[in-house]
Amino acid sequence: MQKTQDIRIEEFDYPLPDERIAKYPLKRRDASKLLLYRQEGIAEYRFTDITRLLPEHSLLVFNNTRVIQARMHFRKETGALIEVFCL
Repeated sequence: MQKTQDIRIEEFDYPLPDERIAKYPLKRRDASKLLLYRQEGIAEYRFTDITRLLPEHSLLVFNNTRVIQARMHFRKETGALIEVFCL
């Protein structure tokens, strides 16, 4: 695992065309894309496929949290103030 001070924000920058960003949910939510990663790579499915993709006795945990704007302040051991602003 990388140490926090070794992480460079530039490593997380990539081109993402605006038309590839889902701004609204689909009318049929179960038609949403579902990406599955296995050793051979990533495969694309629909959410309706989930019951045949999950192993027997799997546990599903539903998350109904919302994204909010937030501003967090932290203080380093050196005394420097760090501000994280999430949109």
